[in-house]
Amino acid sequence: MGIGDRIITWQDFLYDWLNGLPRTVWTLPIRILGQLLLFVVFQITNLVAQIRWPFSAIVRLVRSFQPIPPGHPIPVNQQKLQELFAGDLPVLVDFWTEWCGPCLMMEGVIKDFAKSHQAKVRVAKVDATINPKLTKKYNVMGYPTLMLFINGREVNRFVGGLNYRWLVKFVEDSLAKFENS
Repeated sequence: MGIGDRIITWQDFLYDWLNGLPRTVWTLPIRILGQLLLFVVFQITNLVAQIRWPFSAIVRLVRSFQPIPPGHPIPVNQQKLQELFAGDLPVLVDFWTEWCGPCLMMEGVIKDFAKSHQAKVRVAKVDATINPKLTKKYNVMGYPTLMLFINGREVNRFVGGLNYRWLVKFVEDSLAKFENS
């Protein structure tokens, strides 16, 4: 479990705990402090992503000339995405940006998912900064946005960060829903 997965899991736990507190005057300070803590963590992850952005962009550029090993997310543009849609596996597409904190936290989660589910699902990553036409085509308004496609048709979408467990649940539920329809 990577640090991003841990942070997302911890945020989910804190959010659920805060929402489970009784709505009384006595719990108001705790709820305010909890929401403030969630906000601070979100801002820190965004700051880290923005500081890291130029360096990771250079690393991605250098790596773009190397072949992608099996079980890794595939960086795609419009053409490569259509090639993946033509395949026989469902395609999970992650729309992300370098400067997005939740996208940074999801990076390890997406890699782990791609490795563990490579026989069932292809994982593609669309850098929204480089592919604005693709994000507009699929009406992506926030990052990260995860979209599951089967036979080139969108079957489900989730906007926001997910930990590994919730990502697996999202994909499995979406596949089961598609098979039952």
